[in-house]
Amino acid sequence: TDLHLGLMRYTDIQGTVWYDQSGTIEPLLGAQVELLDQSGISLQNTVTLEDGTYTFTRLLPGIFEIQVTVPEGHVVVEADDMRLEDGTLRSIMLYVNRRNGSTGQFELRMGDDLSGMDIGSVTPGMLGDLLFLDVNGNGLQDTDELGIPNVTIHLLRDGQEITSTVTDQYGFYRFTDLYPSQYVLYPTLPSEVIPTVHRDDYEGINSVLEEDGYSIPVSVYSGAKNYDADMGAVLVTKGQYPAGYGEGETQKWN
Repeated sequence: TDLHLGLMRYTDIQGTVWYDQSGTIEPLLGAQVELLDQSGISLQNTVTLEDGTYTFTRLLPGIFEIQVTVPEGHVVVEADDMRLEDGTLRSIMLYVNRRNGSTGQFELRMGDDLSGMDIGSVTPGMLGDLLFLDVNGNGLQDTDELGIPNVTIHLLRDGQEITSTVTDQYGFYRFTDLYPSQYVLYPTLPSEVIPTVHRDDYEGINSVLEEDGYSIPVSVYSGAKNYDADMGAVLVTKGQYPAGYGEGETQKWN
């Protein structure tokens, strides 16, 4: 009597690592996925194959954490990424630092197999164009209108400045290695100019600046370049130009 037999059932964790390739969702090859216990000790690790899948098997109940390192050139999807809003895509990473991500600790119960533990990634994008002097004030960059050099451009995301750059001698600016998201541009305009009128009927040559000096939201896409963010300014006083305007060296295209 009083002879008892205890049984345990193993549990599995499965998921897919995916990435956004300019709007197309593809499986990600070569992502390193690691399973840690409550003390941070590594229990299992694997590398995703061509189908992007990973599996941890024969697990007993306990507290675990999943960490990922995606290949060079990729960035782990942030927890509040807009790609996850409609529920079509999923990413379990709560803590993200560029190529690395972590779920934080979670409880795994006996027999509670976890599938669909997907992890998302994106590739950084670029943003840029020309800060131009809108001579005729029509809100569009015309062929004879030049750029304004040496102007600091601030890049904001969710109301916080991420980085800044300075327009070159021709008025061009560019931001690289940006997380795909929406941004706002804010140029520190010289005193000789103010933002031109904002129009939205000629995308690509219209100024994205509004009257308050901030741009409308501009998008950076995964693995893509957005070079359609012109910013236009008009003279405060006719004939009084910003320093360096029209003085850039002649470009030799041959």
